[in-house]
Amino acid sequence: MPEIINANTFIGRPAIAGMLYSAPVGTAYPTDATTALPAVWAQLGAISEDGITRTGAPEVESIVDAGGRNIRNSVTDHPLEYTLTFLEALNLEVLRELNGVENVVVSADGLTITLSLVEGYISPARVYVIVLEDYPNRKIEIIKLAQVIVTGEVTYSKALPGVVYEARLAVLSPGDGTNIRVTEITQLNAMLPSAAAAVAAK
Repeated sequence: MPEIINANTFIGRPAIAGMLYSAPVGTAYPTDATTALPAVWAQLGAISEDGITRTGAPEVESIVDAGGRNIRNSVTDHPLEYTLTFLEALNLEVLRELNGVENVVVSADGLTITLSLVEGYISPARVYVIVLEDYPNRKIEIIKLAQVIVTGEVTYSKALPGVVYEARLAVLSPGDGTNIRVTEITQLNAMLPSAAAAVAAK
């Protein structure tokens, strides 16, 4: 067990069971950070050591009066996105997430994967959850609506890390009557035996 000097810090380690999950629009959002996600959530494999980065600086326009004084700031746009690299090039869930279920065909014996790269393909919006563990605490980040977009080059080479997919999650307005696009839930002491027993007893 690691020694904790400052219990208010949090290191964004991926959960052992998986770091990133996705589900169809309309799937119920998780309400706590300890309950296992239902089977409808696809686990999207290993993410590179750079982890997942969220960026979202608002774009601000200033109103300046005749004297050159800034009298008001107005937010004109607030883009929000996550960048990441998928490491599992043979993971069916990853291939389907990036290219569409209909464009990934698996043979009856499960030994052949046929991937079609369709010109102009745009992934459907989905719900995403990031799951992090930093003993004894657990955190989930719920992205209510986003589209995954492959952004980087795909290189076939013997050099490590091999074939990977650089991507970003472009966050959309949730369309649920709120302007809350992302929700974080942190469960303190969630990984202690007493907390695990309480969850199992639900």
